Amino acid sequence: MTTTTLKPTVCGVGINDVRGSYNKPYYITWTKMFERCYDSKRHIVQPTYIGCTVDPRWHHLSDFKRWYEQQGDVTGKQLDKDIISPGNKVYGPDTCLFVSPALNSFFLKRDNDRGLYLIGVSFNKWHQKFESRVSDNVSKRKLHLGFFNTELEAHQAWMNKKKELFNQYFIIEMDDNNPLKPYMISVYNNMEKYFK
Repeated sequence: MTTTTLKPTVCGVGINDVRGSYNKPYYITWTKMFERCYDSKRHIVQPTYIGCTVDPRWHHLSDFKRWYEQQGDVTGKQLDKDIISPGNKVYGPDTCLFVSPALNSFFLKRDNDRGLYLIGVSFNKWHQKFESRVSDNVSKRKLHLGFFNTELEAHQAWMNKKKELFNQYFIIEMDDNNPLKPYMISVYNNMEKYFK
């Protein structure tokens, strides 16, 4: 009996070794992960993914599928690589988890739209002061936090409000037995790392 070695067919890296997997949720998640990491056309639109890689333990779909199924019901959730470790560039079983879209979008920094100042800060020419605003991603509102004499004061107001919103939406209501809770508390205590 001869065995055949499967070749990578997804972005030149991923090996689909699961028959009948096309259009399955785990397959779609797996292929999109490879596209984010290795598709140069996507990097033009989303340059934050340049330099991202997939852990070799997930190069075979069968290994990713096994991990995926251990995560329970992930309907409507998104694969995230940054919450456990801010700035992480590797998708893998030690660095990823599934989160709600609201939680995932909470950490968007929109670097291209920020301008010259620290995150959450702009300079208001009319008032000749630094202005602080924060996006409430859950309620879809933009909150005005006030005018400040220094950029750092305005940024700190933004950070304080961001932490307050994070606690309100993602920690207070979370059951103590939820495996995400320790990560959420760690994020709260280290939020400055996520918004450098």
